[in-house]
Amino acid sequence: MAGGREFKVSTREQDVVAAALPLQEHRLPPSNLDLLLPPVDVGVFFCYKNHSGPSVAASRVGVLKKGLAQALVTYYAFSGEVVANSVGEPEILCNNRGVDFTEAFADVELKELNLHNPDESIEGKLVPNKKHGILAVQATELKCGGIVVACTFDHCIADAYSANMFLVSWAKMANSESPVTMVPSFRHSLLNPRRPGQIHPSLNDLYVPVTSLPPPPKMETNDHEDRLLSRIYYVKAEQLVKVQALASSSGCERSKLVSFSAFLWKMVAGSETGNDVKRSCKMGIVVDGRSRLADGNDLMSSYFGNVLSIPFGSKKIQALNEKSLNWVADEVHEFLESAVTKEHFLGLIDWVEAHRPVPCMAKICCSGSEEGPAFVVSSGQRFPVSEVDFGWGAPLFGSYHFSWGGSAGYVMPMPSPVGNGDWVVYMHMLKGQLDVIEKEAGHVFNPLTFDYLVSTRKQEVVAAALPLQEHWLPLSNLDLLLPPVDVGVFFCYKNHNSPSVTAARVGVLKKALAQALVTYYAFSGEVVANSVGEPEILCNNRGVDFTEAFADVELKELNLHNPDESIEGKLVPNKKDGVLAVQATELKCGGMVVACTFDHRIADAYSTNMLLVSWAKMANSKSPLTNKVPSFRRSLLNPRRPGQIHPSLNDMYVPVTSLPPPPKRETNGHEDHLISRIYYVAAEQLIKLQALASSNGCKRSKLESFCAFLWKMVAGSETGNDVKKLCKMGIVVDGRSRLADGNDLMSSYFGNVLSIPFGSKKIQELNEKSLNWVADEVHEFLECAVTKEHFLGLIDWVEAHRPVPGLAKIYCNGSKEGPAFVVSSGQRFPVSKVDFGWGAPVFGSYHFPWGGSSGYVMPMPSPVGNGDWVVYMHMLKGQLDVIEKKAGHVFKPLTIGYLM
Repeated sequence: MAGGREFKVSTREQDVVAAALPLQEHRLPPSNLDLLLPPVDVGVFFCYKNHSGPSVAASRVGVLKKGLAQALVTYYAFSGEVVANSVGEPEILCNNRGVDFTEAFADVELKELNLHNPDESIEGKLVPNKKHGILAVQATELKCGGIVVACTFDHCIADAYSANMFLVSWAKMANSESPVTMVPSFRHSLLNPRRPGQIHPSLNDLYVPVTSLPPPPKMETNDHEDRLLSRIYYVKAEQLVKVQALASSSGCERSKLVSFSAFLWKMVAGSETGNDVKRSCKMGIVVDGRSRLADGNDLMSSYFGNVLSIPFGSKKIQALNEKSLNWVADEVHEFLESAVTKEHFLGLIDWVEAHRPVPCMAKICCSGSEEGPAFVVSSGQRFPVSEVDFGWGAPLFGSYHFSWGGSAGYVMPMPSPVGNGDWVVYMHMLKGQLDVIEKEAGHVFNPLTFDYLVSTRKQEVVAAALPLQEHWLPLSNLDLLLPPVDVGVFFCYKNHNSPSVTAARVGVLKKALAQALVTYYAFSGEVVANSVGEPEILCNNRGVDFTEAFADVELKELNLHNPDESIEGKLVPNKKDGVLAVQATELKCGGMVVACTFDHRIADAYSTNMLLVSWAKMANSKSPLTNKVPSFRRSLLNPRRPGQIHPSLNDMYVPVTSLPPPPKRETNGHEDHLISRIYYVAAEQLIKLQALASSNGCKRSKLESFCAFLWKMVAGSETGNDVKKLCKMGIVVDGRSRLADGNDLMSSYFGNVLSIPFGSKKIQELNEKSLNWVADEVHEFLECAVTKEHFLGLIDWVEAHRPVPGLAKIYCNGSKEGPAFVVSSGQRFPVSKVDFGWGAPVFGSYHFPWGGSSGYVMPMPSPVGNGDWVVYMHMLKGQLDVIEKKAGHVFKPLTIGYLM
């Protein structure tokens, strides 16, 4: 949802949480770099979903308080208060006064929060207003059972790096499963000035004593005045890559932060019009000095306080508008270069010392609007959102919130909690600037929504659990017959009653997948080209892209009959890299859909079925580990010398160089198009079809009978002059049992061992002849391909044409020749065996909207286990309309009601 609704926050209890152990009262003077910060507070908040376990939900506030009290023992500065020293400078009185802790309730659900507009949903409601001390905390329970944990801290005492250390330590103290690792250092002598000081003149351009500032302009609060607003956006990873490419030039690659900042600088400059373009636009970038000052001193990595500088650039608005992005990125890089050195920070410490006790400020923070627009970018890429887990899971979302009240804008890009390389960007800028950014760069800056956060929670790569020796695995000749198409498969699981199992399901899937990839290592590699351009597998353990997602739908609401609506692009992943991609999607009801997409060039359904069963057995400790170990012995499919090629193979396969150019597709609204639908066929209907398809005492198999019936149905969908055309039907044949010769390795062979014989008959003839006649034709064209000789000959045929790729002719059928489709038997589909430990799937199916002109049909055993079939069909809409009209008693739309 794009917007939220009004809600009220009520305070339940207010408390003060002090350090769990007594602390020696003392005063901690600020460092010179602390003294550069004005007295402003910074907010940070984290949103957590409802935890299934009621006992955990009820005790969350207690867990937070106890963990906080323990964390304050080492982070004692946060438990003190700011007082003035003898010359009026602030310092910390470490007296363990404690942290103001507010327990509240908000009459709103997490999904109703308008996270895009924190001025509406966060400010003054979910982030506390700090009145005393250095740190304030608020824990707000939401109506849905979720919780928002928020802090406000004094920026004079800590920067975001210090606050991040504290947040992670607090979470680890609360979550007993996490070990505490980093202890803060308050050794302010690390930032002592030099005697004598060494000050570079450039520092006078960056910083100013407050006594030298002109009086602030009188603020006019009329309705027409532009004002600062806070908004949160997300930027997709691919947009960041594009911006980075545009910002880089002459072989000099700019960082994502430099590129993003340059893009934003141009956007802000572009918001100015008229005479304003003659003014300057300033942009600063916050630089952390810890790594610059370290000199091998590990204490700097755990230093608590402010170690920041804000170099900035100032350019004419007209120049920023007219120049290219890479020119602006070069300017950003140039003004940053001077501040990313040890000498810069040492000089800054000396500069402050020379002006004490007069307070000083970064000039960019005091820029007046009359001089032109100004803003600061502070990188939040170290923001540890996924690590702030207090024991009930990582936050769904987290962000800093810094509506600081100055005249300059503030921007913080942070890693998206989705974990897919996207950024979340907090922006506190003038309304006019944000309006222009949304209008001109709405394709880059997308308003943050709850749907974005829950649709894809997290993406990571799961590699094999053990190291693998990198090597190249060539494809067999039968693999080379497959075009570069991806195949999907998905399984739907009901809600498991045990919350502990529910919460751990994704972890179980990842751990077991890593184990399964040790033997199924081809799925953990990637496809590369060999020296003649043919594909082969680089077995480098790049891993499998694993997406953790959430769908705001219940299992019973899924329209399984129409996977184009419910599955495609939603629950089955789009594979971008590698050989295999996995997506685990939690449903609103607590159910789950586990789906995979794999490269058909690397594996057929038989090979994938082996992986699925092995993966499930690895996950399900109750399953006996009698896993079939895959065989990658390509020599089992070596060509013969010399080859022996039957002429019939030239009727079934064709080199791609002999194909005519594909016809130009007309995409008018009346054109018939391929769609996917899933049906079920009752066992008694299959028996009736088999009886009608058998004659003269010759009993046809259920598959032959079903295919013959479907062939007649598809032919019957053609009318008028089209009945004079041909209708083709192919049936996929697995060659493993034909090539075995008692060799058990073929039963576990991994790869493609397929052939697609097909029949071609006049449509009129198929309409007029009986079902048993059509079944005899099916049996006849199948007979030639169910032999060992056929597969050996096919291997030789491919060898004779290499490196030119070959393709099954049935796949290259043009619609002008007449309808064509392929039937691939999924009767070995092990749907009941894909049990990861929370029960067999309610439903599972292959999903193959492959994009060619021919249809595709896969009949599979029904998970109901009563002899029914489930049939996935990817065919022309007109054909399916006729099938549903004429054979609706056979092909019944699949529903949850049928399955459950």
